[in-house]
Amino acid sequence: MKKLGWMIAAAVLALGFNTPSDAAPAWKCEKKRCYWTEGYTGSVPDYAANWPAPSQPGCYYVLSSMNKKWRESCPGVDSKAR
Repeated sequence: MKKLGWMIAAAVLALGFNTPSDAAPAWKCEKKRCYWTEGYTGSVPDYAANWPAPSQPGCYYVLSSMNKKWRESCPGVDSKAR
């Protein structure tokens, strides 16, 4: 019976620690860069609203000065390796 009690307590604790935060991550944008920010509750521009999460930690979106398009940038990662 004690073993069952410990199992129930462990399950309750595990559920408590695995609940998602109230504020999901979102793209927080500046003039030419957008960063994936945990718990961000501010406004997200229309152009970034449907972007998926970054492909790797540390990646962000940057506005290209040449063609005026947004592209994902991952510092320190070879673009061919992605």
